[in-house]
Amino acid sequence: MKKILLVLPAMLLVLGGCLHRAPQSAPAQDANASLSQPWQSFLSGGKPSALEAKFHAELIREPGNAADAFALARIMLARGEREKALVTAVEGLKNAPGSPLAFLLEGMISSQAFYNSATTKLVRDSLPLLLHEQSLDPQVRFNLHWLALHLAARESDAAGMKRAFQDCGFVPNPWYSKPVTHLARLAFLETWRAEKGELATRKWTSSPLFQTDLRAPLYAVPNDRESTYLMLVPFRVEHKTKALLFFNASLTSRVVLDGRETLFTNDFFNKQPSPSVLQKLQLSPGYHYLLVKLFVASPSDSVHMALLDANAV
Repeated sequence: MKKILLVLPAMLLVLGGCLHRAPQSAPAQDANASLSQPWQSFLSGGKPSALEAKFHAELIREPGNAADAFALARIMLARGEREKALVTAVEGLKNAPGSPLAFLLEGMISSQAFYNSATTKLVRDSLPLLLHEQSLDPQVRFNLHWLALHLAARESDAAGMKRAFQDCGFVPNPWYSKPVTHLARLAFLETWRAEKGELATRKWTSSPLFQTDLRAPLYAVPNDRESTYLMLVPFRVEHKTKALLFFNASLTSRVVLDGRETLFTNDFFNKQPSPSVLQKLQLSPGYHYLLVKLFVASPSDSVHMALLDANAV
């Protein structure tokens, strides 16, 4: 619910309107003109309950209108009809998988999936159909695979968890270096030889962890001081590949590909960057590795990282 509420104002701006009655500029009026009539009424202050039938009619006329599907689902959700809202969101995403607003429908599906046994069964039955859609955005597809992972975990389905983990593109069992605790912040700012491809300059230990959050084991990182350490993620591709690297962490971090290319640095020392990064990669056939440099204040500090197919297939 919280995720949807945060995203709704942004969507209204994208659709070209605001909920107050201030005079609109010409560009805003032009943007509103491209919306369905119920949306124009809604943005002009119309009562959602009075617009529900109109949104229904618009969806019958144009089932692939993701904006109308989301609006109808929100009205149902506001009235407490969470099962109906979920059905509407699922149908909306199925009919408009390539819409720029598909992430709103996916967000509602994820937020309402475990409300009760009926919503859980609906999501379980719907996920294979949704994931079969070729035009899904890679990030939306990743989120749906992650939802499948949560579903398998709740049902203690070990095989389903392993399959969903792999489908997400999460990286299991990374290698990690010995943490540097003396002047750890300065240590992060230095460029270590391992970051330039000289991996033998560090001692690496294989992590036994198999989980979505990437970090060294708790026993390997001091809990009474800050630390900087490296994580090494080797992988192999069979053919020339376009991929997307998904990275999420509110930590000062740097990611290097194959010891040659610094993909990005999130510097939380000096600013507050977005914790999520989606980076395009061009990979040649053969072995590669990602090197993640982390500054952590606690042993439990971690990142989410996954390799996604850029073609979303």
